[in-house]
Amino acid sequence: MAHINKNSLKKFLLYYIPVHILLYYIVIIFAPEHPGKYFIIGILSITGSLVSTVILFFTVRKKRSAEKVLWGLLFLGTVFYFLGELVWDIYFLKMEQIPLSPNLTNIIFSLKPLFYLAAFIFLVSHDLRKTRMAITIVDILIIVMVISSFSWYLLVGPLFTHLNATIPEITILLSYPLLELLILFGIFHARFFVKQEIVSKKSLNIFALSTVTMLISTCIYLFFLIYNLEDLLIYLNPLYTMGMFYVSMATLYADNDQLPERMNSRKKDLTQSHFLPLVSIVLLIIIYGIYNRGIDELFIGLIFSFFLLFIRLFILLKENRQLNVLLTNAKQELEEKNKKLEKTIKELEKINEIRSIEARTDFLTGLYNRRYIDSLLHSLIKEANNEHKPFSILLIDIDHFKSVNDRYGHDVGDIVIQKAAQIFLSSVRTTDILGRFGGEEFIIILPNSYLQAGVQLAKRIHQKMEDYSILINEQCINITVSIGVTVWEINDQFNDIYRRVDEALYEAKKNRNTIIVKTKTITNDNEW
Repeated sequence: MAHINKNSLKKFLLYYIPVHILLYYIVIIFAPEHPGKYFIIGILSITGSLVSTVILFFTVRKKRSAEKVLWGLLFLGTVFYFLGELVWDIYFLKMEQIPLSPNLTNIIFSLKPLFYLAAFIFLVSHDLRKTRMAITIVDILIIVMVISSFSWYLLVGPLFTHLNATIPEITILLSYPLLELLILFGIFHARFFVKQEIVSKKSLNIFALSTVTMLISTCIYLFFLIYNLEDLLIYLNPLYTMGMFYVSMATLYADNDQLPERMNSRKKDLTQSHFLPLVSIVLLIIIYGIYNRGIDELFIGLIFSFFLLFIRLFILLKENRQLNVLLTNAKQELEEKNKKLEKTIKELEKINEIRSIEARTDFLTGLYNRRYIDSLLHSLIKEANNEHKPFSILLIDIDHFKSVNDRYGHDVGDIVIQKAAQIFLSSVRTTDILGRFGGEEFIIILPNSYLQAGVQLAKRIHQKMEDYSILINEQCINITVSIGVTVWEINDQFNDIYRRVDEALYEAKKNRNTIIVKTKTITNDNEW
């Protein structure tokens, strides 16, 4: 059974069920009265519950946790129904009469809807809070009270009048339709108002069809009893069998891939699912208003229904208080987490800012580093080529810097570089870009300026460096600089302008303490 293809079994049952029911009615209608006829009827009767029992057994074996509980309850209910039919058929074939009510079969049969009801209550409430579960149970009790009131008014009275039935008999007879109605309510609740991932919608639809079939059959059964139509009761047996066949079909569709919206969907607001008890109370009020006969079954049902409704409101108020406490706690936790998050974000922003500064600045002088200068130079060249905005460049080298390092040490060399950077920084405009190009070389870019502006700045720096002396360890160190100057010209690219200013500096370093200007139009190097 475990290895039978489920789709093949579905197709088989779709064709077999109508054939089985048709054969059942043919035997009932056309077979002559004979013990063999009722033996065949018994076999045909228990087939539906037997098939459902077997399919549910293998389904339970495959399931785990919550699914196993649900299908286990349905399996037990089906087993008891099968046993009830089996005991009833054996008794009838042996004694050749229907068992007197109430009897053992009545008790066994009543266990089926009880287990089914427990299964669907579990389905709609297993993941609910305690208060929400209590509300669901109260709603079920309200439905039971309303249905009991109608049943007492419409069925119990006629049963007492026409059948002269005892209270145990009436209790058993009425328990079947009442329980089936409650099962139908549970299926309706699970189908439309909760998001659950245990049973597919198609499976719930078939379970509802099975329950409706059983409910209609039971109501017709009571009607036949009330009006002494016992000879017609046998025609209801195939309907009960068909209802059990539907259970087997519902089980086969339980693992359908079309489970309700899975993890991506939100659970529907459960408050929507509680309109049915309120509607039932309103309906009871309307019926009582129409058939107002003072204190009767409907009036008593109304009193108890309102009492349950007040209990429901009390539970709702309690739940609201709990939710308010949870909401307040959650809000406080969220505020604390937001504060921590804001603090973390600020710290990360500071870290990112520091890293950003470190990525574009020289650690010794605090000036821009070569990588950042190169990126700026690319941008300026692109802007100049597009908008014809010229800029000039100075490339500066500290003269005899290696000698300073060798004579005074690298610490003194670092101080010299820092002092030179301060002089350069004091000489440029706020719009100019100053950076350390590497070692003892510095670069200055003058946006929106022509060659003359660059030359003037070079002269100013040159003069300041000549006039400046660095006092270190009571020793006076005089430093000079060599400067190469160029300017952006039309169609210049990065390599063009950099090569030109580098060549100008190279020429300046030949003589030291010199300024050399180099452009496209000036073919000879010019010392300034």
